[in-house]
Amino acid sequence: MARVTQLPPVDYLRERLDYCSATGVLHWRARSREHFLSKREWARWNARYAGSVAGMIDPRGYRRLRIDRHRYKAHRLIWKLMTGNEPPETIDHINGSFDNNAWHNLRAATQQQQTLNTCLRKDNPSGYRGVTRSGKKWRAQIKVNGTRRGLGSFNSIEEAATAYAVAARELHGEFCRL
Repeated sequence: MARVTQLPPVDYLRERLDYCSATGVLHWRARSREHFLSKREWARWNARYAGSVAGMIDPRGYRRLRIDRHRYKAHRLIWKLMTGNEPPETIDHINGSFDNNAWHNLRAATQQQQTLNTCLRKDNPSGYRGVTRSGKKWRAQIKVNGTRRGLGSFNSIEEAATAYAVAARELHGEFCRL
């Protein structure tokens, strides 16, 4: 598990960042002169960054940005900006897109709930979550609290996928991703 870093105070963040909750985009705000050692450095920073989108996308797809030589994930800063509180240990992107930081796309979650909401792996041979080939039949199974539970064998892949979907909606609730 990644180390959770204490975020800067919310007032400090609001001095430096503007957030559009509908689009999920953070922009750098123009900074006042007292934040810089020289007038030249201040003018150069504002000319280059003020009004621009804050941060960049990391290799895993998360938007990250630096504030005072510390790197932060944008969704954690956004949580603090919106609530005024430290974010929970895990924040889930509901639609699975790590760069979609619109407020309606973020929710507190446990690590297990966040895992339930992951996208289908690219190397999944059946193309359906919880469905595997078993001889001439298709087997559906689901994991609940770390235990794999069989849902039956089916003649078609669609029947197995439907059985998984019904069980996932019932057992995983709002964190169900098919």
